Amino acid sequence: MRELTAWLMTISPNKVKPELSDKIIRYQEECDNALWDYWTKGGAVRPGAPNIGDPR
Repeated sequence: MRELTAWLMTISPNKVKPELSDKIIRYQEECDNALWDYWTKGGAVRPGAPNIGDPR
């Protein structure tokens, strides 16, 4: 299940049902932004996300 998020990044929005295309694009853009923030700012924050604590 952990790799599911990375796999979703490989889906081409042009190859899914039209009603899913916008969701795929938004998801991929959010993932791209999160990874950019992680590597350039040292962390990514998602406002409104539940606080599940430190997973370590």
